[in-house]
Amino acid sequence: MSAARWDFAAPLATPRAAQVMLLAFGRGAPATVAATDGVTVRPLRRADDPGWFDGWRAGSIRAVAQGDLGDALSHLDASDHVQVIVAEAAAARDLGHLQGAWAAARRCFAAGATVALDVHALAWRTATTAPDPAGPLDLDREIRVVFEGEGGRPDTASPLHTRGLRKFGAPDLIALCTPGDAALVGEMTRQLAHALAHGLDLADRKSTRL
Repeated sequence: MSAARWDFAAPLATPRAAQVMLLAFGRGAPATVAATDGVTVRPLRRADDPGWFDGWRAGSIRAVAQGDLGDALSHLDASDHVQVIVAEAAAARDLGHLQGAWAAARRCFAAGATVALDVHALAWRTATTAPDPAGPLDLDREIRVVFEGEGGRPDTASPLHTRGLRKFGAPDLIALCTPGDAALVGEMTRQLAHALAHGLDLADRKSTRL
């Protein structure tokens, strides 16, 4: 039985332009991974562009990888090639592009990839933590809410923002708040991000109930 197609909660009044980019890292000879449903899969060896390749496992991106991957970080460090997975929908009416991208990532894992980066959400995944395209859509796996003021002054406002809404053809959200308000503002931002991912159009609304 085929998986249910991921979709918006209601028909979109206006089609959206959406993009998904996943990087599946591995070691050894890159496998040939089939591309389907408008999803491209392109292998790239580290030797082809060492600076670009190593940039994905350095600096702030590495700090995120340390938190997401734990002991699996060693697999990222050992990798010598990446499968670049891209799915674009110029006029998305459903979320088949997102589902297809994760299906391609699953094929990469089956072919030997060890870790993958969801570029727009800046979230690292393994074969066991990656979204399952055969299951229901899980927005908490697709969208992150990040507060940039952790450990900062309690009276100073810092950015709180989402990552990952581009996959749904929507702009990421940003707010300013102090550390004391981060939990409340973060939950409100999360709910609004989920509503946008489900298809909410803010252009014709003066207010939205969360």
